[in-house]
Parts: sequence; structure tokens; C-alpha cells
Amino acid sequence: MNAASRGGLISVKKGALRHPVVIAAGGAALAAVLVLNVLAFLRGLESPWLLGGVIVADMLVIGENAFIACGRPSAKNLVSTLKRDVRQPVYVL
Repeated sequence: MNAASRGGLISVKKGALRHPVVIAAGGAALAAVLVLNVLAFLRGLESPWLLGGVIVADMLVIGENAFIACGRPSAKNLVSTLKRDVRQPVYVL
């Protein structure tokens, strides 16, 4: 057996989401949301705009994670699903 001809033990899909800059930007965004959450919690009702902004930001992050978890449905899959799920009209004579 020739060990030099073997590839890696695992393969990882190459894509934009696995780029180190994108990962660093995501980590920085997560850290910023966490800092804003702590700041809003500490200030409380003294700054309602911060509290409201943090609530909206948290909802967006949760929605984005739910979208990623469902496998990012493509437009092609969405159209085929809609065609399959839409009922055909019933004609009454």
C-alpha cells in the first residue's frame, strides 16, 4: 500500500460560510449581541431604546438560526413544495 497517495481522512465542503473571515465576523457579531444584552440588562428601563433594540436583535438571531437549522430551503424546493401542497380547484355543476 502506498500511504503517500491517500487523501485526507475527512473531507470538508468548501464554501463561503467556512471562510475564516466569515467565521471571525460571526463570532464578533455574537460577542456584540452578548455585550448589548448584558448592557441592556444592567441599564434596564433607564434606556428603553436599548432594551427594545436588543429584543429585536435577539429575535433576528433566533430566526436566522432557525432558518439555518431547517437546511436553507432553495427556491426550487419551495416551488415544488408549493405545487405539491396546493389543492386543485373543485368544479360544481
